[in-house]
Amino acid sequence: MDLVVVFQIGYMKRFAEQHSPRLTAFFGDEPSDPEWKRLYLQAKTVRQVTRSLLDHYQDRLRCIGYKSFHDEVSVEKDNNGVPLYHMLFASKHERGEDFWHKISRRQQSGQLRLGLA
Repeated sequence: MDLVVVFQIGYMKRFAEQHSPRLTAFFGDEPSDPEWKRLYLQAKTVRQVTRSLLDHYQDRLRCIGYKSFHDEVSVEKDNNGVPLYHMLFASKHERGEDFWHKISRRQQSGQLRLGLA
């Protein structure tokens, strides 16, 4: 089964300073010593927080057989360019990756992206 996960990084950052059993359960970390919390505290910038938490979640998915990941799609609406969330795609099969590349070439309106970046 392929996954498309709405990775709520904005929510995570808001609640990271508090004791958050829901975040610990989301990452599948040990409740007494959550790895996500350690990664959050070690990060120096907003981008490092996002990247380290995305990487940690992907590592957890690798443990259950997922092989390919894409998390380039982010939503930054009215947030001064800081992502509110990322769309994370994960697949156990190369056909899933092919599907993601084809579908992510289209914008929400159906228009094909030029891919110049």
